[in-house]
Amino acid sequence: MTNLKTINLRRVVASLAMFSILFMSQVAHAKSGFRFGDSESLHKLQDIDMPGPKGEKLYLANRTISKFIFLGVYLSDKGYVLAVVDDPKKGYYPLEEELIKKLQNAQQLPKPLPKYTISLWDYFLGYSLWIVIFIIVVWTFVQTRVSKKLTEKSND
Repeated sequence: MTNLKTINLRRVVASLAMFSILFMSQVAHAKSGFRFGDSESLHKLQDIDMPGPKGEKLYLANRTISKFIFLGVYLSDKGYVLAVVDDPKKGYYPLEEELIKKLQNAQQLPKPLPKYTISLWDYFLGYSLWIVIFIIVVWTFVQTRVSKKLTEKSND
């Protein structure tokens, strides 16, 4: 019976250690400590030669939003935007299909727009909560199977 308690204690400690490592790596990545709520990202695609409404320099970007509850819950692709260069507040102007066509006809935006893909790292961060839960479930399952086999072996 003592052997089973030791195995269970090791399983709990190993699970907590694994979760802590994954959690702390996420916290270290976050610039302001814990992440909670929406996190918006602008990913530069290319510079453009069109000034913004206030005369600011712009670049074409795609926008993503990740929902965090300490770890990433989901990632949402919000499409193309015109982002303001060197804006600490991450200012941007949304681009709807109608405006895109108008700017392309005026040769202020490339036609066709450059294709983009969301990076694997963004997906990893955006869905990190589910990844951690999956790892913990698999780890617990494997540990349970191993402890059952050890218990059966010790009973023989």
